[in-house]
Amino acid sequence: DVNFQTAQGKPETLVTAQVDFHLPAQFELEYVGEDGDRHRPIIVHRGLLSTMERMVALLIEEYEGNFPLWLAPTQAIVIPIADRHIEYAEEVAKQLRVHRLRVEVDGRNERMNAKVRDAQLRKIPYALIVGDREAEAQAAALRLRGGENLGALPVVDIAERLRTERDTKALVP
Repeated sequence: DVNFQTAQGKPETLVTAQVDFHLPAQFELEYVGEDGDRHRPIIVHRGLLSTMERMVALLIEEYEGNFPLWLAPTQAIVIPIADRHIEYAEEVAKQLRVHRLRVEVDGRNERMNAKVRDAQLRKIPYALIVGDREAEAQAAALRLRGGENLGALPVVDIAERLRTERDTKALVP
C-alpha cells in the first residue's frame, strides 16, 4: 500500500497491490502447469489510483473546492453589468472557448455584485466583468475567486493568461 496524509491530517491509502490466495480457492480456479498437473493460481489485485471516487474526494478535500484552473469544472464566468452587455459577454465567452476554456455567462437578472458573490461561492477561478467601457475597449475586468481585482485587460490577453495557466497546470489563483 502507498499511504499518505490528507489535508486534514488523516491517513489514507491511495495505491494498493495485494496478493490473494483465498479467492482462487473460493472460485475453484485451476490451471494446467508445464508439468501437466493442475495448480491453484494466485491472484494479484492492484489499484494504481484506487477508485475514481476516492481520488476525486481527496482532490476536493486537498483544494477545499478551490480547484486550480486546469481542474475546475467551470474555469471562468463572464458577468455582464447590465442586460445590454449580455451580447458582449457572450462574445467574450466565445473568444475564450476558442482556447478550449470552460466558460459560462451569467445572464441572470440579478445585480452585478450578487453575480460576483455567486461566482465566488461556486469557487470559479476567474470572473470577467463586462460593461460599456470594456465592450468599447474589447476588454474585461478580471477578478480572482478570492476577490482580488486585476483591472481591465484586453480579452486576448486574458485568454492567453488562462490558457497558459491551464496548460502549465499552475496552482494559482
